Amino acid sequence: MPTMSSRVRAVLLLCGLLLLTTHLHAQRTTGDLLGVVRDSSGAILPGVTVSATGPNIPRAQTAITSENGSYRIANLPPGIYALTFELSGFRTVVLQGLRVNVGAALEQNVGLEIGQLAESVNVVAESPVVDTTSNEVGTTFDKDWVANAPSRRFGFYDLVAMAPGSVKGGDGGTSERRTMSYGSSFDENAFQLDGVNVTDNFFSEGFSEPNPDTIDEVEVLSLGAPAEYGNLMGAVYNIVTKQGTNQFHGDASYFFQSQDLTSNNTKDVKFPNEKFADACADDPNARCPWTRGKYNETTAQLGGPILKDRLWFFGSYGHQKDLFTRVGVNSKLPGSGVDTKKDRVLVKATWQMTPSQRLVGNFHRDQSPRNGGYLFNAAPSTAWTRTQKAPTPGVAYTATLSNRTLLDVRYSGFYGGVTGYPSDPSQPLNQPRIYNGATGTISGGPYYWYQYDAHRTTATAKLSHHADQFLGSEQDFHFGVQYNEAGVSGIYGYNDFIYTYLSGGKLYGYGNVRQTFSYAATARNIGAFIDDSIRLGNRVTLNVGVRGDYSKAFAPPQNELDDNAKPTGKSFPRADFFTWNSVSPRVGANWKVTGDGKTIVKAHWGRYHPQITTGEFANMIGPNVKPYYQGNYNFATGQVEDLFLTSSSENLSVASDYHPPRTDQFVVGFERQLTAKMGLQVNYVRKWGRDFGAWRDFVGTYVQTPIVDDAGKDPTGRTINIFRLTSDPGARKFELANSNQVFTDIHAVTASVTKRMTRWYANAGITYLRATGAVGGSPRSTSIQQRSALEFSQFGRNPNDFVNVAGRLNGDVGLEYKVQGVVRLPLGVQASASLDARAGAHRLRTRNIPSSIAGQSSTTIILQPRGELGRLSSVTILDARLQKDVSFGRGARLTVFLDALNLNNENAPQAVVQANVTSSQYQFPTSFVAPRRLMLSGKFSF
Repeated sequence: MPTMSSRVRAVLLLCGLLLLTTHLHAQRTTGDLLGVVRDSSGAILPGVTVSATGPNIPRAQTAITSENGSYRIANLPPGIYALTFELSGFRTVVLQGLRVNVGAALEQNVGLEIGQLAESVNVVAESPVVDTTSNEVGTTFDKDWVANAPSRRFGFYDLVAMAPGSVKGGDGGTSERRTMSYGSSFDENAFQLDGVNVTDNFFSEGFSEPNPDTIDEVEVLSLGAPAEYGNLMGAVYNIVTKQGTNQFHGDASYFFQSQDLTSNNTKDVKFPNEKFADACADDPNARCPWTRGKYNETTAQLGGPILKDRLWFFGSYGHQKDLFTRVGVNSKLPGSGVDTKKDRVLVKATWQMTPSQRLVGNFHRDQSPRNGGYLFNAAPSTAWTRTQKAPTPGVAYTATLSNRTLLDVRYSGFYGGVTGYPSDPSQPLNQPRIYNGATGTISGGPYYWYQYDAHRTTATAKLSHHADQFLGSEQDFHFGVQYNEAGVSGIYGYNDFIYTYLSGGKLYGYGNVRQTFSYAATARNIGAFIDDSIRLGNRVTLNVGVRGDYSKAFAPPQNELDDNAKPTGKSFPRADFFTWNSVSPRVGANWKVTGDGKTIVKAHWGRYHPQITTGEFANMIGPNVKPYYQGNYNFATGQVEDLFLTSSSENLSVASDYHPPRTDQFVVGFERQLTAKMGLQVNYVRKWGRDFGAWRDFVGTYVQTPIVDDAGKDPTGRTINIFRLTSDPGARKFELANSNQVFTDIHAVTASVTKRMTRWYANAGITYLRATGAVGGSPRSTSIQQRSALEFSQFGRNPNDFVNVAGRLNGDVGLEYKVQGVVRLPLGVQASASLDARAGAHRLRTRNIPSSIAGQSSTTIILQPRGELGRLSSVTILDARLQKDVSFGRGARLTVFLDALNLNNENAPQAVVQANVTSSQYQFPTSFVAPRRLMLSGKFSF
């Protein structure tokens, strides 16, 4: 039987051979226009010259209809286009107002009438609102919404969270940046910025974040991604920024918030003990609601020609200052607030080298120091500051090699650095962190401090070819080869961590004793894909594809670094960890139920694998990683005693058969064009994920021991079998391996209606999601944030981690409603709104098991599967905007905005302080939605 490795090599070889003979698909920053031209009798017309013109391309792009009357004009940036059809002996037809979106293939079938070529028929075209060729499921937010949406100023994260099936990780802070799609975890998505892969390989999240005013269009490819896309199991977030044109255009904006424009949404919220939730931590008799500090943001954009019709530029700069203090924290105390500064620069050039060759270069850089402040239950000494720099260059070359063939070659990457240190520079780096599980309070230092460099280099070669007749059918071939190398290197300083808790009325404690260490890790990937769209007659399009990926995880040779990131003189050789070989088939179909193409049914099945996440092993495995120990905490001496080895390079490894996790998608969809500008879409989604990673102890011996759920709050009286360690804790050995106890099973139904902009725009959707299983990255989280990879996680080393872990997933939100709308009113006034309503996070109950029962310390079990204990309050957030335009002529205008964020002043909690049943803060609500904030802003544009 052939091995997985041999199958991957075969796929890669096949793709390589095809690249030598056939040609293919452009990068997903553009769209296509296609169709069939016939005469008035319905006969096909070959030889028709079809030309596309628009402000976003320097010159007309042309195609000649084939023997079967078909044409395709590819590589069109998002925007409005006109199509001209010319053939001697027939009247010229011009279609105006065709909107092309990123990733879309817009079908325009035309009939020509006999007449003089000079006779012209101008038609205002109706762009279809259904996709008649693809089996993808997604949402595109074009400039009609991007420019008019109520803005929280979180970049593209605001936009992608509005798509049906998307669930934002929370309101406020880093949770805004974490979006789950149709039950997948937030670290399973892929992020692209102008064709640049900006997915951070350490945490598998977005790394670069452009200024929101630079965004032209956002595509959320939620399901059914073709074989071109690999190294993901969730959604593709495709962000396309603005570009220059033959006309100078630009704008400058200013945004302002203050405490006077901020409401209070926690004044009536009480904990179960009847104390106010926003009581100040330093003075329980005083109140400390969420407080807005200084907020202002300035942006400026300018684009235009350097050489008309040949060379265009676009540039942007943005600076943002955002300061706020969390609920329960005194905003008057130094360092108490979350203080973020962002400086973002984007430069982009478009060079039409020849009529058939285009070169686009872009450079994005963001720098964002962020003082994280501290929580209401944490001491000021726990505050830390994170700073990120992310230079992101990219170059794209496209060439139209023939009427049917397009070449696309790209280089891109990011080369950044991240630091995290105590906010107080006079504070020692190494300071034990103490978590009191009985009271929920945190003291001591930050959890860790670090300094690391992160990089990603990507090179792709893609070709596309349209075949009029291949094996008896019209086909669009897509082939490509992709190279990715992403790595991190730096130092980590884990502070000793001490955890105390109550069990049976007695106070227990344990501690982890750790050392500073340096590390480096690299993930290298080579992938190749084949996609083919086959038209079977006039109504059916079959989409098939397959990709093969070879991925390797290793640590390059590295120098040991001290606390100041200086070499100690000691070095470590290269260490190889594991290799993944994967094959990912995709197949789908699109059927025009009606001949006019206004009703379609589509289906898709595909297999998807994730990228290697270096955070799973970079600071865990290898000779450079220092050992750490665990022991019992002595309350009298304040020391951790009876230490035994928990983790070291000697007792950690990767299973020899460790292979990539997988997610299978099955989608059936129905689309109907209701009116010329309105469409309906209904989808059923089935996703199942298997072979996720978890740690396992392959040396220790355990016996099952029954305990009764009778302690603390909400006891069930059930008997639960836990695993008691009977061997030496210090002799255990752990390996990272695939686990059949970590899995996902997801069902979803979604229905949405989209109305394109005329005098009003609307996008409304409802999603029912049922997501069950178990994930190792966030098993005991009380929020909806769901992580599947094991960054900084030891999940599975203790078999008790699996007790009751299977149930509803964190991101299982049941019903979710989303509505976005824009309406143009008289006198240059415009109103817009965005509504997001969902069920709250599932409640959870946990319990600490003392070492006298578990045979080891650090044992916390889940008492009931997630989903049995009900939910936190539902979350409904309405954002709204009112704006007024004042025109000065010649395209110059001033626009003033009033944004109301959380207009309904929602105060729902998004997590609880403690799920531990013996804690005095068990089920106390926390992480409240930020209150209503009014934001004043103005923009001058020309």
